[in-house]
Amino acid sequence: MINGTPKVTSPKSRRSRRVIDLDGETTEVLRIHRGDQRKAAEFVGERWTETGYVFTTPIGTPQHPDNAGRAFTQLVRKLDTTYFGLQGLGHTHATHLLAAGVNPRFVSERLGHSNVEFSL
Repeated sequence: MINGTPKVTSPKSRRSRRVIDLDGETTEVLRIHRGDQRKAAEFVGERWTETGYVFTTPIGTPQHPDNAGRAFTQLVRKLDTTYFGLQGLGHTHATHLLAAGVNPRFVSERLGHSNVEFSL
């Protein structure tokens, strides 16, 4: 964000733009969230700004990226668990996939890494 306006840029590389499969539970949570957004849009009426973003302010405008980090930090504190930052979620996801025997090439592609060695 620059002066409260989101700065949308192209992905770092061709591999950065990819489709990620989501499990049914996550998909359902996102559907419910979208329904809640529609209700919020109806409630605020003309003040709503349709951006197409998944996570917005109560009037539809883009959230500041730091909000996700703050919310994550609050959740970690509430759960009284080890803090490792948002980027650590990707590393943890990769570790769990590899420990479950998932093909390292799939893990590498899912993370958008340029080669398997980097992922490992």
